[in-house]
Amino acid sequence: MPKYVYRCTDPGCVQEFEISRPVPARNEPAECTACGMPATRVYSVPRINAVWMNSEEHEENRRAIRELDDNAAEDARRYAESWANQ
Repeated sequence: MPKYVYRCTDPGCVQEFEISRPVPARNEPAECTACGMPATRVYSVPRINAVWMNSEEHEENRRAIRELDDNAAEDARRYAESWANQ
């Protein structure tokens, strides 16, 4: 069954969540998983992984992404440590 993303209509909540639903029910309101208020479907552009680069360029991009992920994880660790030491 396809998964669809919904967002709560309550301005104080705005929770986003995924629900597996049959296609005919995809546009029907869902119940917010956080507060129980009605939620509407979020429309987005489908993610398409198109590869138009050679394998060397692809590997270089993967290395750069891993480096960014590692830097973000290190920044999060430092922040958590500084917060804990306050």
